[in-house]
Amino acid sequence: MIEEDVIHLKISCESPREYAMLEFLYSTGCRVGEVQKLDIEDINLENCSAIVNDKGAKQREIYFTTECKIWIKRYLESRDPPYRFMLSSFVENGEENCTGGLGVCTNHQLMWSSEIVRIALA
Repeated sequence: MIEEDVIHLKISCESPREYAMLEFLYSTGCRVGEVQKLDIEDINLENCSAIVNDKGAKQREIYFTTECKIWIKRYLESRDPPYRFMLSSFVENGEENCTGGLGVCTNHQLMWSSEIVRIALA
């Protein structure tokens, strides 16, 4: 991916959530499933790092850019109510839905996929 492609993707973001998601994925190289399961408590904004659970159920520390940190803060400040997982987008039956894992939240995963495709194709 060349710099021009990245700029095009950033311009196509329509919300702080999309921008935070794109910047986090791009700057860390994380998989979508790892970001889906990212707990806010595992994010350290002070040193621009986070602990992610990879698909082998192992934890690893990743680092993100200062630009990513700014968009994460902006996104987290805009959420009401504050959810436990970084990129949760809806609540169902009074509970946050979806953390990702175990294939429980197919609808949410489809929404994620379509959101990423929309950004990429814009």
